[in-house]
This record gives sequence, C-alpha cells and structure tokens, in this order.
Amino acid sequence: MKTFKEIIADDVHRTFLNPDEFSDIHEIAYGGEPFAAPCQVESWTHGHMTRREAWDVDMDGIFDIKKSIYIETGKLPGLPAEGEILRLDGERFRVSGVSDEYGITIIDLSEVAS
Repeated sequence: MKTFKEIIADDVHRTFLNPDEFSDIHEIAYGGEPFAAPCQVESWTHGHMTRREAWDVDMDGIFDIKKSIYIETGKLPGLPAEGEILRLDGERFRVSGVSDEYGITIIDLSEVAS
C-alpha cells in the first residue's frame, strides 16, 4: 500500500504537472539558455488574493504584476536566486522567492510597472 506522500507525488506527475491534464509548456530562461518545461503558472492580482495575499499589497500608485511558477523539483538547471532576473515566455520578471512543497518547486515572480 502506498503512503500518503507517494500518492501525492504520483498525483503531481500524473495530473498537476502533466501537460495533457493541467499544466502547460512554458519557456523559462535565467542564467543561460532558455528551456521549455511543463509547469503551472498562476497570476496574482489584488482582486484575487491568495499566495501569501499576493505578497502583501503594494504602495499606492504602483501596479505590481505577480506570478508563481509551479514546476517539478529537479527539472530546473539549478534554482534561481532571489532578486535574479528570470524570463517567462519572453516576459521579464524578478525572482521574489523560491520554495519547495511536496516535490514541486515554487518560484514567485514580480514585475513592477507604473
């Protein structure tokens, strides 16, 4: 019988990060050549707060675009550092944070546009 962790790991691969089911192929580039990988990308706006309440509300007059990339742990050629520039599908973002949860690496991105 599988453990709960094994069931979650299977679900990550079969469903959440499967491009035929839930994720999409995105182009990611940082510190070298771009590469394509199946991942889930979420955009966070002030109207739909969640991911740490969109990393706290920003200053008045500043519009901050925030995204989170969910990708299988180990699929990246190393992890980007906080503050590093990362391109997602050609758009430029700054890495706001990196974490790992149940075999999924989460990269939080922020782009400030006024």
